[in-house]
Amino acid sequence: MFKTAVFVCVLVVGALSDDCANSTLANSTLGSCIDYPSFNKGKRLMYLIEKAWSTTIYCQCKYESKKIPIKNQCGLVPRANLSEGGTSRFYRIEAEHVVPAATLCGKAQGWATNPPECQEKGISPGRDCAERFFPCKYAISDVHNLFPASGGINADRSDKPFTNDFPNDNTQYGSCPIKVGFGDEADAVTVNGCVQGLVGRVSLYMHEAYTSRNLTVDFTEEDLALYKFWMCKWPTSEYECQRNKDAKEEQGNYNHITKAACDNGGFHPTCPSSRNPTNATNSPNCTIYKKVKVNASQYMSATPTPIEASGSYIAHSGTLCSFYVLMTCLCLLSLY
Repeated sequence: MFKTAVFVCVLVVGALSDDCANSTLANSTLGSCIDYPSFNKGKRLMYLIEKAWSTTIYCQCKYESKKIPIKNQCGLVPRANLSEGGTSRFYRIEAEHVVPAATLCGKAQGWATNPPECQEKGISPGRDCAERFFPCKYAISDVHNLFPASGGINADRSDKPFTNDFPNDNTQYGSCPIKVGFGDEADAVTVNGCVQGLVGRVSLYMHEAYTSRNLTVDFTEEDLALYKFWMCKWPTSEYECQRNKDAKEEQGNYNHITKAACDNGGFHPTCPSSRNPTNATNSPNCTIYKKVKVNASQYMSATPTPIEASGSYIAHSGTLCSFYVLMTCLCLLSLY
């Protein structure tokens, strides 16, 4: 009986592992053997790889943990006319999607439509429903797109796109270099300094990684041109390159746009050779990103490996699949 169980498990591991890998890479849905990612898992990874810096993306405010607010720190103040409840959220640390979930999945199955899988569970169309399907679940939980931010700025930004259309006067949120358009202003967001370069590289990665997985990332040609301009204006920082390595170690893939820039002196190889970039090292928006804690050396220093054409971490799920099928078999064997 034991030998029979071993033989059956070997066949299952081989067959299902290949089947899982193939379904991940080629099909629009995933087999039940995949260890599905989730936004909560993505947030946990974000806090892990950000631990050495513990700094918010747009305002560069330091924080001790996600449970300790950043009030009275770094000159960040709530905008005018913010409700009392909004003020409470404002100083919380939250996970910000650089590319909003609505931009990633607004046209995906489950967001604009109401498939039977969601109807049966009483889930309305929108993010909660769309997150149940491939590849939206992966895109929303991709740690390369998640960064710590003030809860209030995360709420104000919502799913507004980035722009250069109006100046950042640095007064809306105290000294935080971000401006969010409301009302008669452009319904968009602008940031300053090296954060533009980071936003550009993250946005281009998400676009390339998930459009190749049949997800319609809702960027206009103007959006993509802006992100390429920012990518070539501001070089990568030490923080950005190390974070990319840490994310690869934990999630299984690089942001291939950022990696190419880090391997090329800070700029992506497609950037014009005649560029005259701003000196990011001397920018006040970049200095805090240069201050890596001593314990950052304990973090992973992954050896570069070939990057999939898509650059997304979906391609690595075959390995996860093999692992979980194998563990299932070991559990079955323990019963004999």
